Amino acid sequence: MLKTFLLVMISLSLATAVPAGASNSPLQLKNAPTDPSDFPIVADARAAEILVDQADAAVVRTASDLFASDVERVTGATPKVIDAKSLTRREAPVIVVGTLGKSALIDGLVANGKLDPSSIRGRWESYIIATLDEPAPGVPRALVIAGSDRRGTAYGVFDLSKAIGVSPWVWWADVAPAHREELVLAAGTHIQGPPSVKYRGIFLNDEDWGLRPWAAKTFEPETGNIGPKTYAKICELLLRLRANLLWPAMHHGTTAFNLIPENRVVADHYAIVMGSSHAEPMLRNNVGEWPAGKEALWNPVTNLPAIVQYWEERVKENARYENVYTIGMRGVHDSGMPGGGTTAEKRDRLENIIKLQRALLAKYVNPNPALVPQIFCPYKEVLEIYQSGMHLPDDVTVVWPDDNNGYIRQLPTSQERERSGGHGIYYHLSYWGRPHDYLWLDSTSPALIWHEMSKAYALGAGHLWVANVGDLKSIETGMTFFLDLAWNIDRYGPDAQRAFLRDFYADQFGAEHADEIAALRDEYYRLCAIRRPEHMGFNRVYPNTPVQNSGWSPEESSQFLERWRDVAQRAKSIGAKMPARLRDAYFELVEYPACGGAAMAEKLLLAERARETGSQELAKQAESAFERIHTLTAEYNTAGHGKWHDIMSDRPRRLPVFGMPPTQPGSVPAAPSQSTSSPAAIHLDPANFLRREDRDSAGWRVIEGLGPRGHALAVLPQRDTPTRRSANDIVKHCPVAEYAVKNDNEGVVTITIEALPTHRLTPVHDTIVAVSIGDGDPGVVHFDEGVDDEYDATWQRNVLRGAMFGATKLRVPKGPYTLKVWAADPAVVIQRITVEPSADSGS
Repeated sequence: MLKTFLLVMISLSLATAVPAGASNSPLQLKNAPTDPSDFPIVADARAAEILVDQADAAVVRTASDLFASDVERVTGATPKVIDAKSLTRREAPVIVVGTLGKSALIDGLVANGKLDPSSIRGRWESYIIATLDEPAPGVPRALVIAGSDRRGTAYGVFDLSKAIGVSPWVWWADVAPAHREELVLAAGTHIQGPPSVKYRGIFLNDEDWGLRPWAAKTFEPETGNIGPKTYAKICELLLRLRANLLWPAMHHGTTAFNLIPENRVVADHYAIVMGSSHAEPMLRNNVGEWPAGKEALWNPVTNLPAIVQYWEERVKENARYENVYTIGMRGVHDSGMPGGGTTAEKRDRLENIIKLQRALLAKYVNPNPALVPQIFCPYKEVLEIYQSGMHLPDDVTVVWPDDNNGYIRQLPTSQERERSGGHGIYYHLSYWGRPHDYLWLDSTSPALIWHEMSKAYALGAGHLWVANVGDLKSIETGMTFFLDLAWNIDRYGPDAQRAFLRDFYADQFGAEHADEIAALRDEYYRLCAIRRPEHMGFNRVYPNTPVQNSGWSPEESSQFLERWRDVAQRAKSIGAKMPARLRDAYFELVEYPACGGAAMAEKLLLAERARETGSQELAKQAESAFERIHTLTAEYNTAGHGKWHDIMSDRPRRLPVFGMPPTQPGSVPAAPSQSTSSPAAIHLDPANFLRREDRDSAGWRVIEGLGPRGHALAVLPQRDTPTRRSANDIVKHCPVAEYAVKNDNEGVVTITIEALPTHRLTPVHDTIVAVSIGDGDPGVVHFDEGVDDEYDATWQRNVLRGAMFGATKLRVPKGPYTLKVWAADPAVVIQRITVEPSADSGS
């Protein structure tokens, strides 16, 4: 039950220092007071008043008003929010909300020795929630929420909202809280902050099929687009998730964020830091703001003064707000930098552009541009320019992108980590582009997010994290996990996937359902790792290609289908137990992706079987699955009594995978087999090692839920130890895992390592492992990873199947032997080991 979930042990002492994101006393909600110092938020149908100082930041009043609404959601009683400068005689307990140095209420408590702010003073986005007895004459009791800055205060308020049973997704996913007659907070002190990552946020992108049509037609028709009403709800969600940064939607057809002046006022009202995407310098949305039909003038070689003036107008307009400025330059809409020339010429041009941009920041924002938050994102071809020796001011944050499929392309070297501006990550949870989009369902596993983002943090990329969440509405789970890690990188370990899923679904649906839903979603993500639902057509985009056959055997297809059907059935079974107040939320967060993913697999794989066998019955079943996806989506768009009309599309960009595939024999060319080994191969699960030995305080560890196999072997803790290539260095410095292999014949075997398609940590690293037979010299295994380029066919194949392969040959003795696998490089994550006789095994 909810009360069971919320009841936890607490201590009453006030800590003077806490680690990033940590708490010295979890908030505990009670059914009734058991201690005289317990605080009644609502008792006897009466709600405590909330006191704020009108001189404090606007977000403090906004958060307090929202908390009052949350209390009403839970109890029916609504606290009054009152402007006050000091605590005066009150008949009932009061809640005091404010920011150090900005609120006379809070500063008065500090001055009178009633509140010790030393644990948060001067810290970024930190807060204290404390119960105080007799904080002022005539005031019997107070609950104080004090922030080190304006967002710290707001986070404290929403932390209390979550404690009383209000999910951050209360509005965006219809998670209605359980009713309670009374709300009593246990006496004590709760401290949070500073966060692990300074700037944490999302990028709204590819909004053409959900967020924009929904805002324009359903939620904000008066604007006819994504506007201030929509952005207010997004900003509220970010605060509830303890995020602080937003890159706004920027596609064709979406009104540019800053073309509606009220948008930036809304963002500031909610204390959200505004930025712009990796391709949109200086807060400009080029697609919506650079004159249509004049893309040729977006050329720094021929038209630089006009471009600089265009940037200057925006910096001047927005200088008084809190922003992170993207610097540099690319094409008008996320294309290559215009102007042509050699890499050296592009580098010189880019360096000059950045000097001009920083001059604008010095003129309008701060005379010292080093004090203005700026990022530079070496995305796609810009990475080559950056690596060619480009000079970038030391205070600029370098934001490293993933490969659009969840694998970070590169991280800073030890020398780069010395930059005062630090490093960050731009990460995709949704994507439009090569080799194929995934815009429909949340399909990136928490295990992969944990591995990649904890690696990034460990290697110095912890200053700014932004996740591309597409339309937002299908990415609730992944987005929450991403931001939870950004707040407290140490909250989860190698078992992050199941632990987070349990926590997340307990928050939404109660502890009694949490384990069952977590297990269901764990399997859902494993199936998505084998093949994302949008990738079940086994085809590509750019150019769009028709649906292809899978290359799977009938047995493999049948097993995959049965697993998806089981997920869908379990989802519906759990849904039948949900109380009415949570039915819409459960459908949106769990049942729709489970049943939609299952129907996509059925549609495409049964159509393939129909083509192979000529079965009309299988063709009908495939067509039924096709129709079921439309029915499910229509149900989604009527959830919340029509609240979400037009928010969900089951055919983003109308790609072939979303259509009804052909079912007639011969209508699709036969696909090559996907098998990577012979029937005689011995397959080893890397988690089932006999023993392992750590080296240099690191070793192989199993990460549950990671990759298509359901778990994988990675080196932890994650560090940029050198790639070891010589046998002596490998044996001396590299962690090793040992496996028992049965064997009947002496000869040569091929040892194939299946790994996640990760990238080398830095340009001086490599992606290799080493293997040896017993105490023999290790042999190096190089992976067929392709070129680090989105056009490369090998890389495309690897990310679609979630695996890359490498092999070597070794001679083995007759009889059982020990196979050793050495972590010659820390970036490699092993999913399966295959040993099979070679053609020359008798030589």
